[in-house]
Amino acid sequence: MLNFSAVERNAEQDALVGHAYVPEQSAYQPQTTSLVHLKPGQRLFGSDDAKRHIYIVEAGHIQVRWTPPGDVAEVIEEVGVSMVFGLGTLGHHVYEAVATRDTRVSCWPR
Repeated sequence: MLNFSAVERNAEQDALVGHAYVPEQSAYQPQTTSLVHLKPGQRLFGSDDAKRHIYIVEAGHIQVRWTPPGDVAEVIEEVGVSMVFGLGTLGHHVYEAVATRDTRVSCWPR
């Protein structure tokens, strides 16, 4: 059997051992998910809102859209059941997410 100290282990050694390395004094604090229920036309997030979650549609449908100033909304993405959305590298949303029918979305902390 292989034996590595916590300091010596890395991802390659984890693969040999068969499990992932988690330091004893981990800074990671698990957080819980939440479930949001939306009615048709209700907004989950808007442009310029801070990105705090990653989302999964559990039931229903979401439109991710952008509305230019003084113009009509443009649909960027149609999001259905089991789809993940709200990803990206910016710290804020660029688009808005709106339910098109009764929708249930799980929110996973970033």
